[in-house]
Amino acid sequence: MVTGKSIPPQQKSVPSSTNVAFGRGITTITRRKQQQQLNEKQNYLNKNNKTIIRRSGSAGQLADNNRRESTISTSAVSIFNTSTQNSRKVVCNCRNGNCKCVPSMAFLEGVYVQNLQTQIEVLELENAYLRGATDRGALFAKQPTTEDNYYNNIQKQRNSSNLFNNYEKRKINKKEEFGDKKEEILLNNLLLKKEKRVGFFNGENEKRKEIIKDWEESFDYSGGDDSDNNNWKRRNEERNIKEEEEEEKRFLILERRKEKKEFEEREDLVKQEIRIKEAEISRIKGERQELERKLRLAEGKMSDERRSLHTENVELQRRLEGLTPLLAEKETKLIKLEQEIEILNNKLKQQIKEIENLKINLEEKLKENLKQKSEGERIEQRFKLNIETLNNELEESKIREADLERELSETKIKSEQREASYRREEHERYQRVIDELNEQLQQTNERFERSERERNEAEIKIDELRQKNDILEMELELAHDKMSQQQETSRTLEEKQRELHLQEKEHRSAQVRAQRELEALQSLSQSLANENKGLREERADLEERIGELTEMLNIRENRVKRAAELINEFLERYRLTSGRLKQQIGRQAEE
Repeated sequence: MVTGKSIPPQQKSVPSSTNVAFGRGITTITRRKQQQQLNEKQNYLNKNNKTIIRRSGSAGQLADNNRRESTISTSAVSIFNTSTQNSRKVVCNCRNGNCKCVPSMAFLEGVYVQNLQTQIEVLELENAYLRGATDRGALFAKQPTTEDNYYNNIQKQRNSSNLFNNYEKRKINKKEEFGDKKEEILLNNLLLKKEKRVGFFNGENEKRKEIIKDWEESFDYSGGDDSDNNNWKRRNEERNIKEEEEEEKRFLILERRKEKKEFEEREDLVKQEIRIKEAEISRIKGERQELERKLRLAEGKMSDERRSLHTENVELQRRLEGLTPLLAEKETKLIKLEQEIEILNNKLKQQIKEIENLKINLEEKLKENLKQKSEGERIEQRFKLNIETLNNELEESKIREADLERELSETKIKSEQREASYRREEHERYQRVIDELNEQLQQTNERFERSERERNEAEIKIDELRQKNDILEMELELAHDKMSQQQETSRTLEEKQRELHLQEKEHRSAQVRAQRELEALQSLSQSLANENKGLREERADLEERIGELTEMLNIRENRVKRAAELINEFLERYRLTSGRLKQQIGRQAEE
């Protein structure tokens, strides 16, 4: 009687190691430790006449969001008590304690196929993750939770037990076919192991399932010797372990080559960026030196222009200080001459008034004498006529004098408006006019003298008639003397007035020249002031431009410093990452 003990399935976590390089997770399952543990358990149970059936392989499940740890949930390992029946070892999965089932290799092969399917799915997930799949839903679409995995394993156990109960009714005397099927199993196993790191979720999985299904359908054999089966299983497992280790080594070598290539590419990119930054820094330094040179040239030009303007300003101030006293002196002279002209004009007006008063008195006296003497009236009339003619001539001379003065003023205004080249001609013309006036005055004087001579002749003629009028004659003589004196004084005054006019003209011409020189100096000072203002504005613009250039230089320097800091930081990170990569590569090589 065979009694079997069933151990409930337990959840066990197989440790795994995760290496991180450039932000990508690489999961490596420590299969060697797992296999050692299973071998130890198998040896222990073989000593006690027990058989261990590894129910399932590794079913990797990536659970950590940071890709730093990975847990592998394995299904429970069912351990059954075995005994001998009809000199055969019995392996049973049913839960009946009084089970008398006949063991068959079909059950074991079904369990092995299921283990291979789980291993293929895990390897497909690892391959998809290593190829850079970003859809976590796609990665974990076929990964159930631990509880689901637990119930799925239980369901698989039940299915396997049903499979065993179905196959136990068949005859199991096919040792020849079993050898052939061994070869087919090895070939299919090698095919699956070669393609397990290449297949993806699309068509390869379906292809493998079809191959496994065909293999299950065609797999019908009778159980052979248990020792041969165990030896074959052990050799097959050892071969599988060696192949897996070789594949892992090849995979690690490929990954290291790929990482080395990526590292070299990143190193080339970093070196290229460093060269670009160094070229930019050298270009910015050259621009800065050029701007400093231009700034020095501009400052030199500004200092030279400032010195020249300062010297010109000093020279103009000196000239202006030298001309101001001369101008003041000429203005004082002109004021004095104007005052003298006013005084002489007042005197002339007073004398003209006195002459008019004398004429009035003379006329009154003549009228009285005409009333007294009839003969004297005729003489007096003639004398009166002569006096009137003289007065008319005097008035005409005064009118002429006024006209001449007006002409002089007009010519003066015209002469002031004309240019300096025609001054000499105007002066000569004025001299001619003055000579003509002098001639006219001489003619008037000659006429007056002739009239005096005629009057003297008339007086001589009327001396006899004027014996009775001595007093009147004396008065007349006195009046004539006064008139002659007044005429002489008027002549002297006219001469003085002409001289004063000439002096005034000269002073005015000098004043005009001084005024023009002053205006020229003022215009020159104004132009210099405008130039100074323009230079100040240009200096302000240059200072503003210099400020802008200095700000640009500061900004460029800050950028250069920032770029140098970034380059140093990048180089430091580069050194750290290279050191970490070297350490990781060394650790992986040691493992």
